[in-house]
Amino acid sequence: MLKEKLVAAEHEVELLRATQRDCLALLENTPDFVYIKDAEHRFTCVSKAFAYLTGHQCWRELVGKTDFDIFPAEHAERYYQHEKAVIREGCPLLNHEEPYYSLEGELRWVSSSKQPVINDQGEVVGLVGISKDITEIKRYRAKIEALARYDQLTGLLNRMIFQDVGTQMLAAASRQQHAASVLYIDLDNFKQLNDEAGHLAGDELLCAFGEMLKECTRESDVVARLGGDEFVVLASCGTTEAQAQELAERISRQFHRLEEVQGTEIDLGCSIGIARFPQDGRSLDELMKRADEAMYQAKREGKHGVVRYGRRNTQARQVLPKTFLE
Repeated sequence: MLKEKLVAAEHEVELLRATQRDCLALLENTPDFVYIKDAEHRFTCVSKAFAYLTGHQCWRELVGKTDFDIFPAEHAERYYQHEKAVIREGCPLLNHEEPYYSLEGELRWVSSSKQPVINDQGEVVGLVGISKDITEIKRYRAKIEALARYDQLTGLLNRMIFQDVGTQMLAAASRQQHAASVLYIDLDNFKQLNDEAGHLAGDELLCAFGEMLKECTRESDVVARLGGDEFVVLASCGTTEAQAQELAERISRQFHRLEEVQGTEIDLGCSIGIARFPQDGRSLDELMKRADEAMYQAKREGKHGVVRYGRRNTQARQVLPKTFLE
């Protein structure tokens, strides 16, 4: 009987050794950051990758230390606050994104899951955590979001996001009883530039014009490329009619300088239509439609001008006299 108990005990010891060996092999080879902490948030065991991350050669060097000993204070405090619920209340923390700095000082991100460690009496005596680096995933997501938000050629907002942001701005203008203006802009004779100078020249002009629009407008204005050679500006809440007119004429004059820089003999320019909120429409779609109509009126009247919805062309045309029609 005693012999059988000894054999069983030896078997249990061997199983424990094998388990320990397997766990150490896992901690040595996993690329993830694995760590175990006691109830006082002190490390008791970590993976090799975690040790290297913190500038240590061996996991034993971290035993007894806390996050405050190895990480910047702002990050350590963040980890501590999130882990309090795990240790004090036994609440798991799953797929939580946390920042950290690499040894090279680069800000990176991990997705962390932390589970309470519970003893035989049902008491929480620490936690075990696994943090997986997701920096590249976050960068990829950011690129996808940028593709969804921005025009890839000019870097301006695209039509879809302009609709969302513009609708919100008009809602705010309505609540505050402020006016606003939509400027619909179309480049004149752009197709001729593409046909004669090539699409690369056309793309360069679009990019330069996008930068020029950002320089001419305020940070509170919303600028977007709708597609092709069409652009739009939503002048921020409180913009007067005179300010909207002056902005449109400034854009037209600046384009004339841009045309000179391009060095082309093609009769380039831009036609601009203006619609006012709330006089010309109370929704963004209405304002866009009426500003578009005003822009086409500017084209019919000789291009390179500014037209307020319901009125005729303004002096911008006289500043830049053009006769070439597309």
